[in-house]
Amino acid sequence: MEKGLTKIMILAFSFALGEEEPNPCNVRIAKEVERLLHEWTIRGNPVFIVAQWEVALQLEADCYEVDLVVSPGNENYLGSREVWEASKDILMEEDITNVVPVCQWLQMFKVRSLISKDGYNVLGEELGKVGFWNSPMNLQWWTKGPVRLCLYAALQGIFHYEGRFPENYRFPSAS
Repeated sequence: MEKGLTKIMILAFSFALGEEEPNPCNVRIAKEVERLLHEWTIRGNPVFIVAQWEVALQLEADCYEVDLVVSPGNENYLGSREVWEASKDILMEEDITNVVPVCQWLQMFKVRSLISKDGYNVLGEELGKVGFWNSPMNLQWWTKGPVRLCLYAALQGIFHYEGRFPENYRFPSAS
């Protein structure tokens, strides 16, 4: 690695959960990861990609290599905190201190807080609009609009509420 170039982790968090993945929000998140990968690679920085499984499906469909796909355990909820915790092994193994989070804009406060609280540098990048997915195929009520997401954040903050996967949800295979 050339002197002065630092390793970067692009860390992609999914948004919404559909009966079929990737859903439109996760496709937009994957496209942002692809754009950022291109920009950081042009600068000469080594880039590692960690993506939640829903986003990884799109990245892999677009022929991008994902260094770590974060998938849920048996029936565990996979939230921002769990995705962040799973990514820390690569950060330590590769001696990476700079993280570029890619997520829905209302998730960004929580995500940036998780990363910086653990002593890593959050590299803010201008992100395109991920939006919401107000569709009957969306299995998560809190990702259907901004008011619902704010209510969900309040429930998390006050009561430590976490969403759950629908009882009969079957995860598609992701690598």
